[in-house]
This record gives sequence, structure tokens and C-alpha cells, in this order.
Amino acid sequence: MGLEIRPEFQREGVGLFEAEGKGLADQIRRIHSFAKKVGIRPLTDFLDNRDVEEMEDEEEWKAARSDWYEASEGVKAVKELVEAIRADPKAGKKWNKEDPDGLETLLDDLEALAKCLEAAAKREVKFRLELRE
Repeated sequence: MGLEIRPEFQREGVGLFEAEGKGLADQIRRIHSFAKKVGIRPLTDFLDNRDVEEMEDEEEWKAARSDWYEASEGVKAVKELVEAIRADPKAGKKWNKEDPDGLETLLDDLEALAKCLEAAAKREVKFRLELRE
């Protein structure tokens, strides 16, 4: 199955993420570099960026995470990323390096994420991104 990136919400029943999240996980390094290059907020800002080396007990470490972000900030970051990718004339070549459908999968995941975060923003529920296996 591999790694996936999915939104997690401060409250249950907020929005349904209708994508696998694999496209995001597969491209996360490229997403980060691209966002920095074009001057937009990278989605990695919403991930757990704590140092894994500090983890002694995995469950306790996961439970100690306390960072939450405004869903409207996530919507803005996702939409800016989608616009920047679509405006890039070399997008297909960059995003399809390892997978011929990489760009399409990534855009599908991003659109699903934006839709889900928009629902959370309407309900004023905070979110964060989580890396899952």
C-alpha cells in the first residue's frame, strides 16, 4: 500500500477526504521544493515536523502532537499549489518522472484535499496533515 498523507481534524465528522493520499506522499519532497521555488506556503508546513529521533514510545509521541492549523490556511496553500502547478509549462515532465500518471494523481489528491478542507473551514474546525502507512 505505501505511505499516504491524509488530513486529520480536531473534531470528528468534519469532511470526507475522497482520495487515497498516495499521490501527495509520493510527491511530497517535490511539492516542498516546488512551493519554496515559486514562493508559496508548502504543504509540509501542515505535517508533523517534530524530530523522530526524540521518539522513545511511538504511541506516546503521536499522542503528544498538539499542532493544529486553520483549515482556511490549508485551502489557500492547496489552491495556490494547484494554480502554480497548472501554470508551469514543464509540469507534466516534472510530476510524471516516476509515474506517467503522477501529475493527474497529484492534482486529484489536491482537489480532494481542498474540498475536504473547505468543509472544515466552514465549520471552523482546525486540521493537520498526517503521514500514514
